[in-house]
Amino acid sequence: MRNHVEACRTALNAALSQNDPTLQCDAHRFLGEALCGIGRHDEGMEHLHTALTTARHLDDRSYLSATHHAFALAWEHQGRHDEALRSATRFLRLAALSGNPVLEARARSQAGRNAARLGRHDLAVAHCRAALPVHREYHDRDGEANSLFTLGLTALDTGDAQQAATHFQAALTLFRTQANTSMQADTLDRFAEALHAGGDREQAGDLWHDAAVLYHQQGRHDDATRVQRRLNGLSRFHGVPLTESAR
Repeated sequence: MRNHVEACRTALNAALSQNDPTLQCDAHRFLGEALCGIGRHDEGMEHLHTALTTARHLDDRSYLSATHHAFALAWEHQGRHDEALRSATRFLRLAALSGNPVLEARARSQAGRNAARLGRHDLAVAHCRAALPVHREYHDRDGEANSLFTLGLTALDTGDAQQAATHFQAALTLFRTQANTSMQADTLDRFAEALHAGGDREQAGDLWHDAAVLYHQQGRHDDATRVQRRLNGLSRFHGVPLTESAR
């Protein structure tokens, strides 16, 4: 990721040497996204604000759309789901005008994910149910997986553990197909929670262990510690190292 940041910074310096605001808009946005991705949020947000100002001067929907999408991701990285939902809603409005159904579906998925995090379950379900048929029609597996994950969150939060498990299982299959290990870990974690809520403690433990292994490998130590605490309540996992699958 840090190499990616430096590559984006080099690209920005090159763009600034040319009198092309479209290149500069893209370069500021890419660097802002990269910086937020490694936790340097203040610096990253400065570049995103510059990208947004440039996009507004360009008066080009595609640049505005891409920048609001980037803002939504950046706010989400910071746990600011209220701000993320506002940015995702702006992204959705622009995407709806683009004539690109895949872009609109992705915007709905992003808005739905943040609505779910805020407990706005009806809004989250409406966005994701509208997005899913489009994801499937255009074979957008990543978008489909993210919408299914959000539907799993809303089902879990509203007490339907069985439906949540069904959504998480489908999402996990797709994330594995896409080799998206970060979302695999999150989905295993939530899938385990749904199974545990439904009374299947043994399989829940297997999935939590696998989630903890991935969190540990990804350097997500807070998440690994949190899941390990859940495993400590399941006797067969005492002393099992986080270096291999439990199965």
